[in-house]
Amino acid sequence: YADGGQRKMKELFPADFADMIQEAANQCFRSVVLTGGEPLVYVGFDDLLSLLEVVDKKGTKLILRSSFAFLVPESRMKQICTLFDEIIVSMDGDRSTHDARRGSGRYDLTVSSLEQAVRFGFSEKLGLCCTLSQKENEGAPGDSVRAQAERLGIRKLRFRPVLPLGR
Repeated sequence: YADGGQRKMKELFPADFADMIQEAANQCFRSVVLTGGEPLVYVGFDDLLSLLEVVDKKGTKLILRSSFAFLVPESRMKQICTLFDEIIVSMDGDRSTHDARRGSGRYDLTVSSLEQAVRFGFSEKLGLCCTLSQKENEGAPGDSVRAQAERLGIRKLRFRPVLPLGR
Protein backbone atom coordinates (compact mmCIF):
# COMPACT_ATOMS: atom_id res chain seq x y z
CA TYR A 1 0.00 0.00 0.00
CA ALA A 2 2.61 2.54 1.05
CA ASP A 3 4.90 1.61 -1.84
CA GLY A 4 2.07 2.07 -4.32
CA GLY A 5 3.52 -0.53 -6.71
CA GLN A 6 2.10 -3.65 -8.27
CA ARG A 7 2.58 -6.89 -6.38
CA LYS A 8 1.63 -10.37 -7.43
CA MET A 9 0.00 -12.06 -4.49
CA LYS A 10 -2.26 -15.08 -4.47
CA GLU A 11 -5.73 -14.47 -3.13
CA LEU A 12 -6.76 -16.57 -0.19
CA PHE A 13 -9.62 -19.00 -0.58
CA PRO A 14 -12.84 -18.13 1.27
CA ALA A 15 -12.36 -21.12 3.58
CA ASP A 16 -8.92 -19.78 4.55
CA PHE A 17 -10.46 -16.43 5.52
CA ALA A 18 -13.20 -18.15 7.51
CA ASP A 19 -10.63 -20.34 9.29
CA MET A 20 -8.54 -17.28 10.21
CA ILE A 21 -11.60 -15.49 11.55
CA GLN A 22 -12.58 -18.55 13.58
CA GLU A 23 -9.04 -18.84 14.95
CA ALA A 24 -9.06 -15.15 15.90
CA ALA A 25 -12.34 -15.69 17.74
CA ASN A 26 -10.93 -18.77 19.47
CA GLN A 27 -7.97 -16.65 20.62
CA CYS A 28 -10.34 -13.96 21.97
CA PHE A 29 -9.42 -11.22 19.49
CA ARG A 30 -11.59 -8.15 20.07
CA SER A 31 -12.11 -7.58 16.35
CA VAL A 32 -11.22 -8.76 12.87
CA VAL A 33 -11.26 -6.27 9.99
CA LEU A 34 -11.92 -7.40 6.43
CA THR A 35 -10.47 -4.83 4.09
CA GLY A 36 -8.68 -4.79 0.77
CA GLY A 37 -8.37 -3.38 -1.93
CA GLU A 38 -12.09 -3.75 -2.05
CA PRO A 39 -13.69 -6.76 -0.36
CA LEU A 40 -16.87 -6.51 -2.44
CA VAL A 41 -14.94 -7.33 -5.63
CA TYR A 42 -13.12 -10.32 -4.12
CA VAL A 43 -14.04 -13.29 -6.32
CA GLY A 44 -14.86 -15.48 -3.31
CA PHE A 45 -16.83 -12.87 -1.35
CA ASP A 46 -20.23 -14.59 -1.71
CA ASP A 47 -18.71 -17.90 -0.62
CA LEU A 48 -17.04 -16.15 2.30
CA LEU A 49 -20.37 -14.67 3.37
CA SER A 50 -21.89 -18.15 3.39
CA LEU A 51 -19.00 -19.50 5.47
CA LEU A 52 -19.25 -16.62 7.94
CA GLU A 53 -22.82 -17.61 8.72
CA VAL A 54 -21.51 -20.63 10.66
CA VAL A 55 -18.41 -19.06 12.27
CA ASP A 56 -18.72 -18.88 16.04
CA LYS A 57 -17.39 -15.38 16.64
CA LYS A 58 -17.41 -15.82 20.45
CA GLY A 59 -17.74 -12.10 20.96
CA THR A 60 -15.16 -11.12 18.33
CA LYS A 61 -16.40 -8.11 16.39
CA LEU A 62 -16.34 -8.57 12.60
CA ILE A 63 -15.72 -5.31 10.72
CA LEU A 64 -15.99 -4.66 6.97
CA ARG A 65 -14.14 -1.73 5.37
CA SER A 66 -15.48 -0.96 1.91
CA SER A 67 -16.06 1.82 -0.56
CA PHE A 68 -19.65 0.50 -0.94
CA ALA A 69 -19.39 1.90 -4.50
CA PHE A 70 -21.18 -1.00 -6.17
CA LEU A 71 -24.72 -2.01 -6.97
CA VAL A 72 -25.42 -4.58 -4.27
CA PRO A 73 -28.46 -6.86 -4.63
CA GLU A 74 -30.90 -6.57 -1.71
CA SER A 75 -30.33 -10.11 -0.45
CA ARG A 76 -26.55 -9.63 -0.46
CA MET A 77 -26.81 -6.26 1.32
CA LYS A 78 -28.99 -7.79 4.03
CA GLN A 79 -26.51 -10.64 4.41
CA ILE A 80 -23.55 -8.23 4.66
CA CYS A 81 -25.32 -6.04 7.21
CA THR A 82 -26.38 -9.06 9.26
CA LEU A 83 -23.00 -10.80 9.33
CA PHE A 84 -20.78 -7.80 10.03
CA ASP A 85 -20.93 -6.00 13.36
CA GLU A 86 -19.62 -2.79 11.84
CA ILE A 87 -19.31 -1.52 8.27
CA ILE A 88 -16.87 1.32 7.70
CA VAL A 89 -17.48 3.05 4.37
CA SER A 90 -14.98 5.33 2.66
CA MET A 91 -16.51 8.66 1.68
CA ASP A 92 -13.97 11.24 0.62
CA GLY A 93 -15.94 14.45 0.55
CA ASP A 94 -18.66 15.71 -1.71
CA ARG A 95 -19.44 14.22 -5.14
CA SER A 96 -16.65 16.03 -7.03
CA THR A 97 -13.94 15.39 -4.42
CA HIS A 98 -14.93 11.75 -3.92
CA ASP A 99 -15.24 10.98 -7.64
CA ALA A 100 -11.92 12.70 -8.41
CA ARG A 101 -10.23 10.17 -6.11
CA ARG A 102 -12.33 7.06 -6.68
CA GLY A 103 -13.71 7.38 -10.20
CA SER A 104 -16.67 8.98 -11.90
CA GLY A 105 -20.03 7.92 -10.50
CA ARG A 106 -18.59 6.26 -7.39
CA TYR A 107 -20.05 8.84 -5.00
CA ASP A 108 -23.61 8.16 -6.13
CA LEU A 109 -23.08 4.40 -5.88
CA THR A 110 -21.69 4.77 -2.36
CA VAL A 111 -24.62 6.94 -1.26
CA SER A 112 -27.09 4.51 -2.86
CA SER A 113 -25.56 1.54 -0.99
CA LEU A 114 -25.58 3.47 2.28
CA GLU A 115 -29.24 4.39 1.74
CA GLN A 116 -30.07 0.74 1.06
CA ALA A 117 -28.40 -0.41 4.30
CA VAL A 118 -30.24 2.33 6.22
CA ARG A 119 -33.59 1.31 4.67
CA PHE A 120 -33.00 -2.21 5.98
CA GLY A 121 -32.47 -0.81 9.49
CA PHE A 122 -28.69 -1.10 9.78
CA SER A 123 -27.68 2.56 10.28
CA GLU A 124 -26.25 1.75 13.74
CA LYS A 125 -23.70 -0.59 12.11
CA LEU A 126 -22.50 1.99 9.58
CA GLY A 127 -19.60 4.39 9.92
CA LEU A 128 -18.00 6.81 7.49
CA CYS A 129 -14.25 7.23 7.17
CA CYS A 130 -13.02 10.25 5.26
CA THR A 131 -9.54 11.08 4.05
CA LEU A 132 -9.42 14.82 3.50
CA SER A 133 -6.92 17.63 3.72
CA GLN A 134 -7.51 20.13 6.52
CA LYS A 135 -8.86 22.64 3.98
CA GLU A 136 -11.27 20.04 2.53
CA ASN A 137 -12.34 18.93 6.00
CA GLU A 138 -13.17 22.49 6.98
CA GLY A 139 -14.83 23.25 3.62
CA ALA A 140 -17.57 21.94 1.37
CA PRO A 141 -16.22 18.35 1.08
CA GLY A 142 -16.17 17.86 4.87
CA ASP A 143 -19.52 19.61 5.29
CA SER A 144 -21.01 17.29 2.67
CA VAL A 145 -19.87 14.16 4.52
CA ARG A 146 -21.22 15.48 7.82
CA ALA A 147 -24.55 16.32 6.16
CA GLN A 148 -24.80 12.84 4.59
CA ALA A 149 -24.05 11.21 7.94
CA GLU A 150 -26.74 13.29 9.64
CA ARG A 151 -29.28 12.64 6.86
CA LEU A 152 -28.68 8.88 7.04
CA GLY A 153 -28.52 8.67 10.83
CA ILE A 154 -24.89 7.52 10.79
CA ARG A 155 -23.23 8.49 14.08
CA LYS A 156 -19.76 7.01 13.53
CA LEU A 157 -17.72 9.50 11.57
CA ARG A 158 -13.93 9.65 11.31
CA PHE A 159 -11.83 12.17 9.42
CA ARG A 160 -8.24 11.27 8.58
CA PRO A 161 -5.57 13.50 7.09
CA VAL A 162 -4.12 12.90 3.66
CA LEU A 163 -0.72 11.25 4.04
CA PRO A 164 1.92 11.81 1.34
CA LEU A 165 2.57 8.08 0.71
CA GLY A 166 2.35 5.73 -2.23
CA ARG A 167 1.96 6.80 -5.81
